[in-house]
Amino acid sequence: MLSAAQAGHPRVEDWQGQYTCGQGLTGLTLAMTTDLSGQVQALFHFYGIPQNPTVPDGCFMMSGSVQARHLVLLPGEWRKHPANYVSVGLTGDFGADERLAGTITGPGCTVFMLSRVAQAPVLDDCGSAIS
Repeated sequence: MLSAAQAGHPRVEDWQGQYTCGQGLTGLTLAMTTDLSGQVQALFHFYGIPQNPTVPDGCFMMSGSVQARHLVLLPGEWRKHPANYVSVGLTGDFGADERLAGTITGPGCTVFMLSRVAQAPVLDDCGSAIS
């Protein structure tokens, strides 16, 4: 049986974890669609977590590429824009252990760590579906 990528279909993956920027530790769900050429469209959905519950819910689109196991995403259009927040980029590497880790490129930002999930939870109007 052919996989989705072998059959010519884009690969859709959800990743979930945390990142750190000026607002502190923040929850992140990254819903990505990758085509056969390595072009990526993604939804960056951030939200409060128990360690930092005051972070508002927000999301924006991203685009970029993956080559070998290295991912680069640039920020795009906001879907839900909380006041005083800026969109950020990210650069990271896929590990063999179903993890994605790297650096958030934005003011006061440092690192992110995500794990692949079967299906990310849909939160507010920043659900994981990419249109």
